[in-house]
Amino acid sequence: MIHARIFVLLDDLDGIAVIDRFEGRGLLSVEGMLHVAPDTLVALAGPRRALAQQGARRLGFTPWVVAGRQAGLEIVNGRDERASTLQGFVATPRGLTPASTLSYRFVGDGLVCGGMMLATDTTLEERLSRLLAGEALRSFLAE
Repeated sequence: MIHARIFVLLDDLDGIAVIDRFEGRGLLSVEGMLHVAPDTLVALAGPRRALAQQGARRLGFTPWVVAGRQAGLEIVNGRDERASTLQGFVATPRGLTPASTLSYRFVGDGLVCGGMMLATDTTLEERLSRLLAGEALRSFLAE
């Protein structure tokens, strides 16, 4: 399997997109995870959006699909029924601490390309969307 990753950042760092491209044979299923601080509230705002809040600060998470299709969005916090499925923890000086992890999945036949946009408001999310849909990135993401 061939994997490439790009980061798209707005100048003021109020928005970022992390996009992965996987190419291989047959049906591909990929999962990405975003870990947040233990004191951050995370909630799903529908099948294609999640929101995080820490104090007065907010952050929106929106999946971006280029090739394939979105196959799920979920929040995991402190899952530890078996060592091999440990998820939803962050390392702190006191050891592992339960924290929300946003998991997103994409599937496709031979090619999957997509990722997550993170932005502090919808205007910045729209700027990221325009950059991702622009010609400079379109050729890289679709190759």
